[in-house]
Amino acid sequence: MARTITLRMSRAQDDAALYQSYLMRVEVIAAEEVSDKIFIMQRSLSPATKDEPLPDPIDRFSSIASPVDLEQYPEDAPDLEHEIPFYRASAVELLFRSLTELQDTWADIQEDVQGLIDALNTGLVNPVTVDVVIA
Repeated sequence: MARTITLRMSRAQDDAALYQSYLMRVEVIAAEEVSDKIFIMQRSLSPATKDEPLPDPIDRFSSIASPVDLEQYPEDAPDLEHEIPFYRASAVELLFRSLTELQDTWADIQEDVQGLIDALNTGLVNPVTVDVVIA
C-alpha cells in the first residue's frame, strides 16, 4: 500500500484592518503507512536570570521530516539536559507578517510533504538489490 498524508491548514480570516500578523496551523489529520509526526521542531530555553527558575522551553518549527529524520528524531519533546533538542510533532503553528508569506509557506509545506511521500513510496517501488558472495 502506498504511503499517504492528509494535511489540514487553518488560518485567520482575511481582514488586514484587524490583523498585523497572520496565524496558520497545519496538522496531519490522516497518515497511512507513515507516522503523522512529520514536523521537525527544535526545543530551546531562553536564558535564565538569577531571580527566576528555569524558563519554559521554546519550540520552533525547523522543517518537514526526511525519511532519515523519521527514523532518527523522537516523537516526544526532549529533555534538554540529556537529549538532542529536536523532535517530531503532528502539528505546527506559524505566525506571518503578510498573507502572501503565509500562502507561500503553505505551498512550500505541501511541496515538502509531497517530496517526503514520493521518497518513501519510491523506496518501496524501486528497491536496489546487491548480492555479495564472501568466501
